[in-house]
Parts: sequence; C-alpha cells; structure tokens
Amino acid sequence: MKINIQLLILFTLMITGCSTNPVMLDVKPTEDMTKLKTGNLTDFEIIKNDDIKYLTPTEIFNSISVSYRIGETLGFKNDFYIKTMLKNFTTKDGYRTELVLRSYDSKDKLSDELVLARTDNDTIFSGKVFKDLTIQKMVNDVETNYTIDSKGKFQIIK
Repeated sequence: MKINIQLLILFTLMITGCSTNPVMLDVKPTEDMTKLKTGNLTDFEIIKNDDIKYLTPTEIFNSISVSYRIGETLGFKNDFYIKTMLKNFTTKDGYRTELVLRSYDSKDKLSDELVLARTDNDTIFSGKVFKDLTIQKMVNDVETNYTIDSKGKFQIIK
C-alpha cells in the first residue's frame, strides 16, 4: 500500500507540474491604477553604464522627464532576445507607469517593442508572457495574442 501511495503522489505531481506553456510574466495595474503589479519579475534597475545600450536616442534625451528601468531578460529565440523595461512618466492626466517588452538582436540593436501593461485612468492594460515567448495582452477585457517572428518583431496571432 505504501508503494501505491508514493506512485499516486508521483503521478499527481507529474500531472500538476506539467503545464504545456507556463506563464513567465503576468503584469496588471493595481486597482487604484497607480502602479503595475509585476508578479514574479525581479526589481528593475536604474539605467547606468552599459545599460544605456537598451535606450533609443529619443529615450536618452527624454530621460530627464521619464524614468527608465531595465528589467531581466525573459528569453532568447533565434537571433534575438527579449528584455523588460519599466517607464515612469508624467502626463497631463497624472503619473503613469508602463511595462514594455523589447526585442534586441545579437548586437543589442532594438528590433521592436510592445507595451504589455500600463496604468491609465480609463483603460485597463495587462498582459502575460509565456515560456514559449507567446504574449497575451488585455486592453479593457479585449484579448490580443502575439508571437515574435524570426526578426524579433511582435506579430498579432490571428
């Protein structure tokens, strides 16, 4: 009987632990729409030294009024990789935070970007990134799914 219980436990762990596409990142605004809940994502770091390569010339110029923080690398695919960026800035409607997914080629050149989540007074933006680097973005309960093509461009899945 002891062996049967162990087999049952092992079988249960195998079934519950084998998700075909686990969520790597789940981002959504807080209920008061003032911050983003980044779930399991590690801290974002203030841009310094070598991290400046992840900013465009416009972002470097805007860094006086916009705070940019580079997050972790989510994954690699073909000849590009995906990094997260947190942007904090002020608009005429108040303070905003955005979490942006960015793809870079093997030479650290920006290929594409996608706003995954942000705080906003009248629009709810949230999103998830899965282990296979597919993306689910929700805007006011409307779901849009994305994949990343061989050049690192975000493409809507139809």
